[in-house]
Amino acid sequence: MEDIKDVNEIVNRILDEDKEIRNSDTGTNGELTIDQFIEQYPEIKKELSEGEEVRYIAYEKNKSSKNIDYTLNFVFLTFTSIFILLLLIELLAYMKFNFLYFFVSYFFIMLVLLIKKWIKIQ
Repeated sequence: MEDIKDVNEIVNRILDEDKEIRNSDTGTNGELTIDQFIEQYPEIKKELSEGEEVRYIAYEKNKSSKNIDYTLNFVFLTFTSIFILLLLIELLAYMKFNFLYFFVSYFFIMLVLLIKKWIKIQ
């Protein structure tokens, strides 16, 4: 637990020093301060680079997870559209409307939503 406190302390110190340089009149962008700090504490450089690697791996989406998301969304939209279609059929049968017009317009809307969802996933 102390290691986490130490790392948090170091990160906060880096951010504070960076903010001071950014707010000063020297015109630097803060990189100098962080580099100087890492030179003073060389063990931190290794920990920071290892942390970056872990964070990248944890948040990287691979192709299989994208395919799973697409499949789940497709299944959800399919079953939802079937359920709504059945409700629409019941409603139209009860109200005696022209079924073909609503059927075509409904599936056109579902197709547009499915394409939008697919584009968002890609």
